[in-house]
Amino acid sequence: SLAQSGLHLGLVVSLGFGLAWAVALLRPRLLLVLPRTRLAVLLALAPALFYVWLGQASPSLLRAGLMFLFWGLLLFLGRDRVLIDGLFLALALILLASPLSAFELSLQLSAGAVAGIILLWSLFNRWLSRFRGNLAGKMLFFPASLLGVSVAANLALLPLALSVFGYFSPHLLLNLVWLPLLGFVVLPCGAAGLVLSFVPGLEAVAQGLMAAGSGTAQGMIGLLAWLDGRGLLPVVWAMRPTWPMAMAYWLLLLIPVMGRHVGRAGWLVPALVLGLVLLSGAERVRETSHELSMTLLDVGQGLAVLLE
Repeated sequence: SLAQSGLHLGLVVSLGFGLAWAVALLRPRLLLVLPRTRLAVLLALAPALFYVWLGQASPSLLRAGLMFLFWGLLLFLGRDRVLIDGLFLALALILLASPLSAFELSLQLSAGAVAGIILLWSLFNRWLSRFRGNLAGKMLFFPASLLGVSVAANLALLPLALSVFGYFSPHLLLNLVWLPLLGFVVLPCGAAGLVLSFVPGLEAVAQGLMAAGSGTAQGMIGLLAWLDGRGLLPVVWAMRPTWPMAMAYWLLLLIPVMGRHVGRAGWLVPALVLGLVLLSGAERVRETSHELSMTLLDVGQGLAVLLE
């Protein structure tokens, strides 16, 4: 779960949309004054702020709250389809308040994952829309959407993941199991158990819900441990990219997003970028040696062993 705080806050915000739907049933005339989406944002504001407070305003949760706040503000300004602007404004505010947070891995991962989902999801959605006409396509739309979101986030984070960890995990199909269980079992059971624990006489029900959520999470972790123990979760190791290679990769990734806005002359840019990637990659391969050397360094109070 790359954007776990965003996922949690998204479920809390969905309460606002549920309330907006209920209000529309009771007072349909209200929608003539306030459209349903704007009403949902207003009704979701209080639960979202409460959840940020409940989570002690951790950095990741605060980022997700700021993104929701700016997206809601842009919606009220008549700009409801500029999610990337909301992300930019949230990041700008965070960096103005704490410039050194730009070097925090958590900020880089969450911002990269959200940006990847925003920019690349339209490509997956355009492809999936072809299959909505028949029953089989409609049944496959939800799992394919989950997989598309996971692929979009991981594609955007690939250079960062390789730079920090030196490897990436290709097992995105597991998200088809984990994310629905997390969103529809673990979190709802935990939230309902938390609320019911304050109701006299329902402590046993609350405990049962908490146990159901916890047991589901532990079951998933056990499944991962079982798969890993049998060698079914290998990771892919690769060279850590230099920053020009990472920038070139992200520029190439944006070309399909630009789509028809790129004319014939515009394709010269990705061609040059691709050449930069190939040249840089070839230089890295040329410099790579398969020989292993060990150097013992006398550091005064002990020995340091350097493996190259």
